[in-house]
Amino acid sequence: MKSIPIRCSIVISAALCLVLLAGTAAPAQISGWFREDLTMQEKTSTSGGPQGSGQQSTGTVYLSRNAIRNSDSMGTDSIIRFDEKRMIHLDHKKKTYTSMTFEEMQKMMDDLGQKMDKAGEEGGQEAMQAMKKLFGNVSDSVKVTKLGPGEQIAGYSTVKYQVEMGFMQMEMWAAPDLKMPPVYYDSFKMKAKNPMFDMSKLYDEFKKIEGYPVKQVTAMSMMGMKMTTTKEVTSVAKGSIPASTFDIPAGYKAVSMR
Repeated sequence: MKSIPIRCSIVISAALCLVLLAGTAAPAQISGWFREDLTMQEKTSTSGGPQGSGQQSTGTVYLSRNAIRNSDSMGTDSIIRFDEKRMIHLDHKKKTYTSMTFEEMQKMMDDLGQKMDKAGEEGGQEAMQAMKKLFGNVSDSVKVTKLGPGEQIAGYSTVKYQVEMGFMQMEMWAAPDLKMPPVYYDSFKMKAKNPMFDMSKLYDEFKKIEGYPVKQVTAMSMMGMKMTTTKEVTSVAKGSIPASTFDIPAGYKAVSMR
């Protein structure tokens, strides 16, 4: 069987990231969204996966009204500019970046869907079926269940949720007092001509989650490999974040997404 196209995996992963970040506040819950910028410190631990057990890292999340930046100790950052409808990935070791608008991501997903449908070369249909089984399972079967009050995390009361997403199972603790501004759910909703890449159900289910997820335990089982990742916010600071935080650093070279 041919392997799943790398670019396709990257694009769907990026789309899923946007759903996870942008889909955590329903319109009726917006009245209390934060009016100050927030800077959050996080810790992450991972077991299993290609790197084995015992991986640990720290990170900082910058939340403003129009953008999110995730910086980790591994040397990579991701920036979502909701005001520009753009996702940026920074590689500090190589001093490079990739940049893609939501519209470009949408087009790439549509193009990939058409190519998968037209796959006629040897092994092409097999790869397409593998893609449908893997990612179609996520978009079709996602379910968010509210479990009730959760633990106190970083000084905030939480509500615990269970998230089922095909090959991915997640426990999530969300802080209702950290509601997202309207732009975070209103700026982006992935649509796709190919049902395999349709993330609309993901988006609709994640709107059930009230507040920012301050802790997530994610278990993934994919292509015979299992991995569990725990991410938890350790502190939350309120205060203005410079606009330049969400800019591409000077001297970084643009590279294409492959």
